[in-house]
Amino acid sequence: MRPEAAVAHAALFDVHHEDYRPGIKSLVAAGLALPATDYVRAKDGLLAFRAELLGALQGVDALMLPVAIDTAPAGLESTGDPIFCAPASFTGLPSIALPCGV
Repeated sequence: MRPEAAVAHAALFDVHHEDYRPGIKSLVAAGLALPATDYVRAKDGLLAFRAELLGALQGVDALMLPVAIDTAPAGLESTGDPIFCAPASFTGLPSIALPCGV
């Protein structure tokens, strides 16, 4: 995710890095410092994980899973910790988060 964030923000980051929030700023900076060989190795691992996950999902129409460890916090600073979204995010598989409960 770091090198992809660096590529996506490259044009603006050089000029406006002071305007970035600390989390995104550190993500982009780390991506700029990451060697290309590390990125290629990570991408190979990602493709292997995706293939394994797709195999495990054969015959499954849908999975219903939590997307966060707790309710979303009040305010607009964050939506909470979406840790359970990581497999779908990493593999590029389709997903949707639906708020429910009280």
